[in-house]
Formats: sequence, structure tokens, C-alpha cells
Amino acid sequence: TRDTFKSLVLSAQVLENKHSLVSRKLRVRDFDRGHKLINMRALELVLPKLSALNHIRFELAASPPADLLLSAAAVSTLDAVEFHTARFDGPSLAPTFSQFSQLRSLTLFIGQYRMRDLNQKQELENIKATLNELAGTLVELEMSGDLVGMTTLSTISWPRLRKLVLTNHIPFGKTIPLTTMVAQMSCLRTLGLNFAAVFAWADMTPIKFCFDLDGVPSPPLPSILPHLEVLSISNALPEDPLFEQLPPNLQVLRVLAIRDHSPGYYSTLNEAAAFRVIALAGRLPLFELALNLEKTPSPSILKAIAAISIPDAPTSLLQASLIRPLHRMRHLRDLRLTVELGPQDDSGAKVVPVERTKIVTRMDTAAQEFAAGLPQLHYISFSFWNSFKFDGITRNLIWYRYGIF
Repeated sequence: TRDTFKSLVLSAQVLENKHSLVSRKLRVRDFDRGHKLINMRALELVLPKLSALNHIRFELAASPPADLLLSAAAVSTLDAVEFHTARFDGPSLAPTFSQFSQLRSLTLFIGQYRMRDLNQKQELENIKATLNELAGTLVELEMSGDLVGMTTLSTISWPRLRKLVLTNHIPFGKTIPLTTMVAQMSCLRTLGLNFAAVFAWADMTPIKFCFDLDGVPSPPLPSILPHLEVLSISNALPEDPLFEQLPPNLQVLRVLAIRDHSPGYYSTLNEAAAFRVIALAGRLPLFELALNLEKTPSPSILKAIAAISIPDAPTSLLQASLIRPLHRMRHLRDLRLTVELGPQDDSGAKVVPVERTKIVTRMDTAAQEFAAGLPQLHYISFSFWNSFKFDGITRNLIWYRYGIF
């Protein structure tokens, strides 16, 4: 429509005039507020005129239109593209993606729900072909595990990749050792295996990431990724040999238990497993340690964590609930708590606002206590399971953060 075209042109002019901005990002949706599809032809005409654009985030209800991608590829400054909620079955877009000659960052995320008519086998093949086209230039890749197989990642050469983050679910298909999957990613500095729990209804169980395949010993992780600095892993089994193979230069270690809307097997750390991970972490030059525990940590757990805090470096701690054992962590600046603060079924939008504020009041009270007891803190955060839609937020897990002044 004419109004849509005028809006897109206006967006182009705004982006072109902001020369002082370092990042110039455009957000594109192919549906309106009523979830009706929008004709993208106007945007196809505008995109090549955005000579300073370097980042596009697509939120699509349908497969990405080839003509729209070609228009985006014509922007010589574009080096980062995100796709959210899109589907990639149908005709392959690999030849179109090959036109993105300067792409450094690619994000591919599925939505919370997928269409029933999705051809998943075709989608996996299309994604494989697309990654083959782009792997030579990519420095950062973030994508849903649902969109790629482990063997696909292992068979592609990634000469420049420094960051790989996989989310949502463990890839379907054959499970191979982590060291095999990342064998051609020698430049990797950040690795995130941020998977939600495996499906309980699919009769699946959590997997080990490091294991011997077909009787052949798997090489240790440091020999494959000697320069790894950040490792985030969710729903790993506590007995996974991965924890015995942490690279010596690791600076950030996050052991999480991410949830989604589906019932599943969540793998949190019991006290024995937590002590084991803490002991291993004590050998590393960490400045951030995050642990998802199965219950509120004991004072002995917190003392063990405090004992490995690094002098003169900020420390970020997840899953703590006691103040006294943290006094010795003089450089603790960012404290993140995942604890039960009472019933959370009053956090939804379906109740009256005064009821919804109960959980906020409880967090306010707890934040005041921690701020008073730990004067070195700059920030304190609480997370809670979003029973409904807290303040209109649809994510399942919410972090509520306070600045301390």
C-alpha cells in the first residue's frame, strides 16, 4: 500500500541520516498486527538504497522471499542477518544466500510453535546447503538446534567462526561427540549449547556431549578448541566427561538448565555434582561462573564458590540465596538469583494489576536485603517462571534486574 511504502521510505531516510550511529539495524516483519501477511515489494525497492545498513532482523511467518533476500544482499555494508520464526522448507534459498559475500553474523531461530505442514527433512537439507554457502565468511552463528544436524556442522569448514550458539532443542538425527561436531572450528572462542530439556513425550533422555563413538576414543576438547574462552551448556548430565575436559583458557563457564513450554527432563546439578564442577572451575582463570542447582545452595556450596573467586576481577554468580558466605567475594558486582520467592501464579496479566505486583514486592524486599548485606554489589537479578504474561512478556523465563545506587 502507499502508506506502507511511505513508512519504509521514511525508515530509509532516518537510517541514512544517522551517520553518528555505529550500528544501523533494521527490523522487518512480513505480517501486521492482525497477523495478515504484508506485501514485501515496497521494501525490496527501498533496501538497496540503505547504503549504511549493516544489520537486518527478519521476523517472518512464511519462507523468506528470494527477491527480498537479493535486495538485502545488494547492500554492500550488510554484515549481520537474523531470521526469527521463519521456515526454510520449499525451494532452496542457498543460491540466493550465496550473494551475501560479506556476511559475518547469521542468526536462525524457530518460533515457539511450528506449522503442521512443515517439511522438516527438506528444511534440514536447505539449511545445510545455505550454511555451506556462507561458512567461509561467518564469524558468528546462532541458530536453533532444530534446524541443523550435528553431522552437518561437522562436515563443513568454518575458517573464521569465533562464536557458535545452538538453542531450542538438541539436533535431531545422529548424536556425535562434541569434539567431532566442532572439529573444523579451530578459531572458536565462544560455544553455547543452550538446549532446552529433551522431550519427555518422545521417550528421549539427556545426552552426553563427550563420549567414544563406535569404540573410537574421542579427542579431549582442549586439543580441538584450545582457544575457547566462553562455554555455556544447558541440561548436560552431571557425569558428562565434558566437565573433565574444560579448556585451560576458559574465562566464562555457565552450566544451565533451560526450560521451554514442553515437558522434559531437566538436568540441574545436585550438591555432589556442584562441588565437582566448582572444584574443576577452580583450576581455570574464570571471571564468571553460573550454576543451575536443583535446590537452594547450602552455605558450604557458597563458601566453595567464594573460595575460587579471582582477585581484582568481577564475578557473576547464578543461583545463590545466602548473603553471609558471599562477603569474602569483594569483587562481586553482578548477583543473579534463581530461587523460589513464593507462589508465582500471580505474575500473569489475567489477574488484576494489584495482585500481579505481589511477586514484584517480594523481589523488592529480597533485593533490599542483599543490597544491604553486600555493599560491593552493583546489580542484583531474580528470575522466575512466567506463568502467564508478566507485563505482556511471552517468554517462559524472565529476569528481573535491579541497579544498586
